[in-house]
Amino acid sequence: MASNLLGLWRQRVVTRRELGYLDDRMLQDIGFSRLDAEREMSKPFWRE
Repeated sequence: MASNLLGLWRQRVVTRRELGYLDDRMLQDIGFSRLDAEREMSKPFWRE
């Protein structure tokens, strides 16, 4: 169970970091604005 949680946290770190590499058009394609991306990237890894 702990390894599942660690894997989830790692996935969140990676995914949130990758949002920073997307341009506005790419963000729009996935339904995010730049502000949405900034909010998501600022969350700690343990927050959903």
